[in-house]
Amino acid sequence: MKKISFLILAILVVSIASYAYFAIWQFKNDKLKYIYLVSSSFNLTMAHKIESQLERVLGDIQNLVGLLREQEIDHNKSSLIKVIFQNDSSLASFGIYKRLAVAGSYNQIYGIYNKDFMDLNHLKEDVLGVLDTNAIDVYLKNPKPGLNPYYQNQTAQNILTFIIPLDNDKAQLAVFNVNKDFLLDTINSSDMQNSFITGEDGVVLAHKDKSAIGTSVLESPLFLLAKEATVKDGSTEFQLDDGDKTANYIGDFSKLGHGMFLLSQTNREDAFAGLRKINLNTVYFAIFITGLGILIGVIFSKSLTAPLERLMSATESIGAGNYAPDALNIRTNDEVGQLAEYFLNLGKKLNEREVELEKVTELATKDGLTGCYNNRHFRNRLGEFLSLARRHKHQLSLLLLDVDHFKKFNDTYGHQQGDAVLKDLGQILRESTRDTDLVARYGGEEFVVILPETNSLGAKVLGDKIRVNYMNHKIKNINAEGTLQSTCSIGAATFTEDNYNSIDEMIKSADERLYEAKKAGRNRVIV
Repeated sequence: MKKISFLILAILVVSIASYAYFAIWQFKNDKLKYIYLVSSSFNLTMAHKIESQLERVLGDIQNLVGLLREQEIDHNKSSLIKVIFQNDSSLASFGIYKRLAVAGSYNQIYGIYNKDFMDLNHLKEDVLGVLDTNAIDVYLKNPKPGLNPYYQNQTAQNILTFIIPLDNDKAQLAVFNVNKDFLLDTINSSDMQNSFITGEDGVVLAHKDKSAIGTSVLESPLFLLAKEATVKDGSTEFQLDDGDKTANYIGDFSKLGHGMFLLSQTNREDAFAGLRKINLNTVYFAIFITGLGILIGVIFSKSLTAPLERLMSATESIGAGNYAPDALNIRTNDEVGQLAEYFLNLGKKLNEREVELEKVTELATKDGLTGCYNNRHFRNRLGEFLSLARRHKHQLSLLLLDVDHFKKFNDTYGHQQGDAVLKDLGQILRESTRDTDLVARYGGEEFVVILPETNSLGAKVLGDKIRVNYMNHKIKNINAEGTLQSTCSIGAATFTEDNYNSIDEMIKSADERLYEAKKAGRNRVIV
């Protein structure tokens, strides 16, 4: 009897030890997966935010380059350049440099500066001129197509320089100095402790530790992988010499384009800090669960525990949104069966209520004829967009559209044909705009489009795209064979700084531009 008792005890101890070892091993693997997931998620979120900001800044740079390449700078073009320059606070300065007869020597023939940036950073124009000259020297040694950032060291650590040739033989170069505070702000606001941005040469452009800006990570395994990778994003494990020992790291990279990379690295030892205590708690927990399981197995029969386990699984399914789980098919006449029946009825009612709620929500926000958002939803969202634009000092544009001669169209072809025109225009608006834009029916034959993060030039481009798509669209003639055509007029208003105090002022401004478009002959966009 004693031998049997020792055998049972030994089996129990071995079972507990095996379970504890498996739990620890499983925990380490899950912890590693979690670290990868969190690190990758944070890195991608930062990358998307930085790319969005870069797209705005580099979009203005490309617009300026387009103007500079068209023809010589006259008074009108100079005024337009100043407007674009002043609307983007990230542009510190730019100049046009012309090659002299002396080989490799350039002289500035045009320049414009952000005075607020210069005063805030205690910089003078001649200092930026020296920085431009140094950047040109670096560029000429290894010229590359596209936008390539050059880090400006010492005097102006918060400046990136972009150089673009204005002709094929590089006789004239456009040099843009960009305030990179938006990069530093994104890095500083991140929960990742060791994230930074580098250029293609491995020089650190932005880092939480300001002393690291300007240092080189050219030999870092993570940087080399990011530079050679054919994919846009990725993760890896690598080793770095950390003092007198080698440390293991988990790293993530994202290619930001234009020779820039976002890198994040996490020390594995730091990530697994406190694991020993967790392992000990896991052993205690495993012992407790094993003893509890034996006790429950002795007291209760399997016929009772199985339905309870299925019921628990079913409740988790209901909590996750599956209101008709298969696990609730419990055929017993006891309390468990009654409880299962209760949950089944509850799931059906929840499912019916969710369907009704979706219908009510859609009816409350959508226009029944066109499928676009209605006026009330539009005004609520425009207020939210305007508040965000004012808080973050971003630009916001609004398009107001009207079908040309819509009354005459109705009188000629009938109101059913007019409804078909409005449906087609609503569909064209949704297909012509971005996912981040909001399309709504303002009333009658008028529609509105909210354009976040869009300046007046972007609003003009999108407005013309909508106008052309609608003008070229063939409208089905419901009264006879063939098709019909129609046009629309568009007015646009753009929020910059604090030029509008309310949504009504912004709508009124767009309406005035729409009236100008009508008065000028219709089928046009006025910004």
